[in-house]
Amino acid sequence: MPESKNGLLSASILVALASSGAAIAQGSGAAPTETSSLEEVVVTGIRESLQRNLDMKREATGVVDVISSEDIGKFPDSNVAASLQRIPGVSIQRAGTRGEPTGITVRGFGGDFNETLFDGRRISTAAGGRSVDFSTVGADFVGALAVMKTPDITLSANSIGATVNVMFPKPFDQPGLRL
Repeated sequence: MPESKNGLLSASILVALASSGAAIAQGSGAAPTETSSLEEVVVTGIRESLQRNLDMKREATGVVDVISSEDIGKFPDSNVAASLQRIPGVSIQRAGTRGEPTGITVRGFGGDFNETLFDGRRISTAAGGRSVDFSTVGADFVGALAVMKTPDITLSANSIGATVNVMFPKPFDQPGLRL
Protein backbone atom coordinates (compact mmCIF):
# COMPACT_ATOMS: atom_id res chain seq x y z
CA MET A 1 0.00 0.00 0.00
CA PRO A 2 2.75 2.58 0.83
CA GLU A 3 4.51 1.86 -2.47
CA SER A 4 1.33 2.62 -4.42
CA LYS A 5 1.09 5.96 -2.61
CA ASN A 6 4.73 6.70 -3.51
CA GLY A 7 4.02 5.81 -7.14
CA LEU A 8 0.96 8.03 -7.17
CA LEU A 9 2.96 10.87 -5.63
CA SER A 10 5.76 10.49 -8.19
CA ALA A 11 3.30 10.39 -11.08
CA SER A 12 1.50 13.51 -9.87
CA ILE A 13 4.80 15.40 -9.48
CA LEU A 14 5.82 14.45 -13.02
CA VAL A 15 2.45 15.55 -14.44
CA ALA A 16 2.70 18.87 -12.58
CA LEU A 17 6.21 19.50 -13.89
CA ALA A 18 5.29 18.56 -17.45
CA SER A 19 2.18 20.75 -17.50
CA SER A 20 4.00 23.76 -16.05
CA GLY A 21 6.69 23.47 -18.72
CA ALA A 22 4.08 23.31 -21.49
CA ALA A 23 2.26 26.34 -20.07
CA ILE A 24 5.48 28.36 -20.03
CA ALA A 25 6.26 27.35 -23.62
CA GLN A 26 2.78 28.37 -24.78
CA GLY A 27 2.96 31.71 -22.99
CA SER A 28 6.16 32.90 -24.64
CA GLY A 29 5.88 33.96 -28.28
CA ALA A 30 9.49 33.23 -29.23
CA ALA A 31 11.41 30.00 -28.84
CA PRO A 32 13.94 30.01 -26.01
CA THR A 33 17.46 30.63 -27.22
CA GLU A 34 19.31 28.80 -24.50
CA THR A 35 18.56 25.45 -22.98
CA SER A 36 17.01 25.59 -19.56
CA SER A 37 18.23 23.20 -16.91
CA LEU A 38 15.85 21.10 -14.88
CA GLU A 39 15.65 21.80 -11.18
CA GLU A 40 16.09 18.96 -8.74
CA VAL A 41 12.95 17.96 -6.84
CA VAL A 42 13.57 16.32 -3.47
CA VAL A 43 10.69 14.50 -1.80
CA THR A 44 11.24 13.73 1.87
CA GLY A 45 9.25 11.42 4.08
CA ILE A 46 9.21 9.73 7.44
CA ARG A 47 9.91 6.19 6.28
CA GLU A 48 13.43 6.27 7.71
CA SER A 49 12.21 7.38 11.14
CA LEU A 50 9.61 4.60 11.20
CA GLN A 51 12.27 2.07 10.21
CA ARG A 52 14.61 3.42 12.91
CA ASN A 53 11.86 3.01 15.52
CA LEU A 54 11.23 -0.58 14.42
CA ASP A 55 14.96 -1.36 14.49
CA MET A 56 15.24 -0.05 18.05
CA LYS A 57 12.32 -2.26 19.11
CA ARG A 58 13.82 -5.32 17.39
CA GLU A 59 17.28 -4.87 18.89
CA ALA A 60 15.99 -4.35 22.43
CA THR A 61 16.16 -7.24 24.87
CA GLY A 62 12.85 -6.31 26.50
CA VAL A 63 9.64 -4.44 25.80
CA VAL A 64 10.47 -1.00 24.40
CA ASP A 65 8.27 1.70 22.87
CA VAL A 66 9.99 4.45 20.91
CA ILE A 67 8.73 7.82 19.65
CA SER A 68 10.95 9.73 17.23
CA SER A 69 11.06 13.48 16.72
CA GLU A 70 8.96 13.15 13.55
CA ASP A 71 6.18 11.50 15.59
CA ILE A 72 6.47 14.12 18.34
CA GLY A 73 6.24 16.92 15.77
CA LYS A 74 2.85 15.69 14.51
CA PHE A 75 1.11 16.84 17.69
CA PRO A 76 1.19 20.22 19.46
CA ASP A 77 2.62 18.85 22.70
CA SER A 78 3.96 21.40 25.14
CA ASN A 79 6.44 19.13 26.88
CA VAL A 80 7.82 15.59 27.06
CA ALA A 81 5.09 14.31 29.40
CA ALA A 82 2.40 15.23 26.88
CA SER A 83 4.33 13.35 24.18
CA LEU A 84 4.82 10.29 26.40
CA GLN A 85 1.07 9.91 26.95
CA ARG A 86 0.79 8.60 23.37
CA ILE A 87 2.67 5.43 24.34
CA PRO A 88 0.49 2.50 25.45
CA GLY A 89 0.62 1.98 29.21
CA VAL A 90 1.79 5.52 29.96
CA SER A 91 -0.53 8.08 31.53
CA ILE A 92 0.29 11.59 32.65
CA GLN A 93 -0.08 13.46 35.91
CA ARG A 94 -1.33 17.03 35.73
CA ALA A 95 -0.67 19.91 38.10
CA GLY A 96 -1.30 23.63 38.31
CA THR A 97 -4.33 25.72 37.50
CA ARG A 98 -4.14 24.98 33.77
CA GLY A 99 -3.57 21.25 34.23
CA GLU A 100 -0.10 21.23 32.75
CA PRO A 101 1.36 17.70 32.30
CA THR A 102 4.21 17.33 34.77
CA GLY A 103 4.86 13.65 35.38
CA ILE A 104 4.10 10.17 34.11
CA THR A 105 2.70 6.93 35.45
CA VAL A 106 3.72 3.72 33.70
CA ARG A 107 1.51 0.66 34.17
CA GLY A 108 0.17 2.11 37.44
CA PHE A 109 3.57 2.98 38.93
CA GLY A 110 4.10 6.67 39.69
CA GLY A 111 7.17 8.77 39.06
CA ASP A 112 9.06 7.49 42.12
CA PHE A 113 9.04 3.98 40.64
CA ASN A 114 10.25 5.03 37.19
CA GLU A 115 13.74 6.08 36.26
CA THR A 116 14.47 8.83 33.75
CA LEU A 117 17.66 9.02 31.73
CA PHE A 118 18.88 11.82 29.47
CA ASP A 119 20.92 10.28 26.64
CA GLY A 120 21.47 7.17 28.76
CA ARG A 121 22.66 9.06 31.86
CA ARG A 122 20.81 9.19 35.16
CA ILE A 123 19.62 12.63 36.16
CA SER A 124 19.05 14.07 39.57
CA THR A 125 15.94 15.99 40.56
CA ALA A 126 15.52 19.14 42.61
CA ALA A 127 13.14 17.43 45.03
CA GLY A 128 15.59 14.62 45.78
CA GLY A 129 13.30 11.78 44.67
CA ARG A 130 13.26 9.92 41.38
CA SER A 131 10.10 11.59 40.08
CA VAL A 132 11.07 13.93 37.24
CA ASP A 133 9.14 17.10 36.39
CA PHE A 134 8.79 16.81 32.61
CA SER A 135 7.28 20.27 32.24
CA THR A 136 10.80 21.72 32.09
CA VAL A 137 11.74 19.76 28.95
CA GLY A 138 10.12 21.02 25.75
CA ALA A 139 8.98 18.48 23.19
CA ASP A 140 10.59 20.49 20.38
CA PHE A 141 14.10 19.79 21.66
CA VAL A 142 13.85 15.99 21.84
CA GLY A 143 15.26 13.61 19.22
CA ALA A 144 13.52 10.46 20.49
CA LEU A 145 11.82 9.03 23.56
CA ALA A 146 12.30 5.39 24.55
CA VAL A 147 10.21 3.77 27.29
CA MET A 148 11.65 0.44 28.44
CA LYS A 149 8.92 -1.39 30.31
CA THR A 150 11.05 -4.38 31.29
CA PRO A 151 14.15 -4.05 33.47
CA ASP A 152 17.48 -3.81 31.64
CA ILE A 153 20.48 -4.47 33.86
CA THR A 154 22.80 -2.50 31.56
CA LEU A 155 20.81 0.70 32.09
CA SER A 156 19.13 0.45 35.43
CA ALA A 157 18.24 -2.25 37.89
CA ASN A 158 16.09 -0.19 40.22
CA SER A 159 13.10 0.92 38.13
CA ILE A 160 9.93 -1.02 38.78
CA GLY A 161 7.57 0.78 36.39
CA ALA A 162 9.78 1.73 33.44
CA THR A 163 12.98 3.40 32.37
CA VAL A 164 12.41 6.48 30.21
CA ASN A 165 15.34 7.51 28.04
CA VAL A 166 15.07 11.03 26.62
CA MET A 167 17.45 11.21 23.67
CA PHE A 168 18.44 14.61 22.35
CA PRO A 169 19.47 15.15 18.71
CA LYS A 170 23.17 14.89 17.92
CA PRO A 171 25.05 16.98 15.35
CA PHE A 172 25.66 14.08 12.97
CA ASP A 173 22.21 12.44 13.15
CA GLN A 174 21.22 13.98 9.81
CA PRO A 175 23.52 13.82 6.75
CA GLY A 176 24.51 16.96 4.94
CA LEU A 177 24.86 20.57 6.01
CA ARG A 178 22.20 21.77 8.47
CA LEU A 179 21.95 25.30 9.85
